[in-house]
Amino acid sequence: MSETIKLAVDFATTFEDIQALKEEMAKFVKENNRDYFPDFDIEIAGVNNLDQLELKIKILHKVRLRLWILDLIYVNDTLCRATGQMTI
Repeated sequence: MSETIKLAVDFATTFEDIQALKEEMAKFVKENNRDYFPDFDIEIAGVNNLDQLELKIKILHKVRLRLWILDLIYVNDTLCRATGQMTI
């Protein structure tokens, strides 16, 4: 099962910042390899109002039986990690 997260970041975000996010996400999926596949993707999806970049983060969950509340926790953890990395 895949999860796509859309994230709006400041237009001044550099390629190095996006690379740092990619490295942080790689570390995250490696630390949580029980729940996530190591493959993920970060792409620039567009420009919002010419003042923000829209990033799309696609992460793959390992399919297993679990409660929906755990899904929310995993998504929340992923989002918190991604947004925390992008503070400038």
